[in-house]
Amino acid sequence: MSADLDMMTAAELRSRLAAKELSPVELTKRALAKAEASQATLNAFFFLMPDEAIAAAKAAEAAIVRGEPLGLLHGLPFSAKDLMAVAGQRYASGSRTMANNIALADAPAVERAKAAGAILIGKTTTSEFGCKPVGDSPLTGVTCHPWNLSKTPGGSSAGAAASVAAGITPFALGTDGGGSVRIPCCFTGLAGIKAHFGRVPVWPTSATPTLAHVGPVARNIADAALLLTAIGGYDPRDPSSISAAMPDVVGACDAGVANLRIAFSPTLGYARPDPDVEAITVEAARTFEDLGCEVELVEKVFDKDPADLWTAEFYAGVGTRLRPFVETQRDLLDPACRSARRGLVSGDADVLR
Repeated sequence: MSADLDMMTAAELRSRLAAKELSPVELTKRALAKAEASQATLNAFFFLMPDEAIAAAKAAEAAIVRGEPLGLLHGLPFSAKDLMAVAGQRYASGSRTMANNIALADAPAVERAKAAGAILIGKTTTSEFGCKPVGDSPLTGVTCHPWNLSKTPGGSSAGAAASVAAGITPFALGTDGGGSVRIPCCFTGLAGIKAHFGRVPVWPTSATPTLAHVGPVARNIADAALLLTAIGGYDPRDPSSISAAMPDVVGACDAGVANLRIAFSPTLGYARPDPDVEAITVEAARTFEDLGCEVELVEKVFDKDPADLWTAEFYAGVGTRLRPFVETQRDLLDPACRSARRGLVSGDADVLR
């Protein structure tokens, strides 16, 4: 198979799989081999699941041969971040304190991606409990940027972004509470979606239930929309999940943006962006004008930096979840997670009551 296959879109791969021009088994073996070969340098995976993946790929191939109706993601390899449960597999959340924890059931997004025909090849790395926006944890070590191994791919969905950007799988499942899909996608030139709260159900319950989202990491927005379509929708295990029908996000990718109104604020009223970053962002806003949008400059959105509000929510949740580890296994934690103690001693945990 051509090296171009590694960077082919999910939509094109699925079309070729359905036409029997590609084999799900060979595509999955290729993804597993590329993942294994890059572990020593990229370190995108917590662990791989070759036996399970090949078995699922063989079943997907048999369905194609029999001419059965194919799922939305049929035969496409994907990965799941280690903040998500995969039945019968380690569910450590990037922490040595949970290194031997085994999930009893799939998270809804994992379950739905599989049901749509996707092939899970393994779980990707995350900073411990998703506490940092970079790609390292005491459990899995450092995950590197595929374009420059001396750089971080961002986090906390570090392995998800690194693996997709490296051409291992066409897309991956990540999580986002404060940028954990969006940051690594920006760092690696990928497309990620943090959908409306509750659009994709989150279960088991996150340590930060008021902030937690599950979202796609992909090479373009159409592929991200494809994965989002498969994983979105109501699930009774998540009381915050939305019961309304999933909108046509795939069709929206081709709908055009002419006559849309876009609010644009370089500073949100408080920030001091890097001049180079601001120049790039302003240029992007002008591109939307060229596409027919009305872009309105909004100088002031917030009176002050709202970071304290997010920090209180985040550390209250993480501090409460990590209480037993902070109190009994503190030396095993990442220093960034040891600071979650602030959520236990500062009174922030009162927000959860």
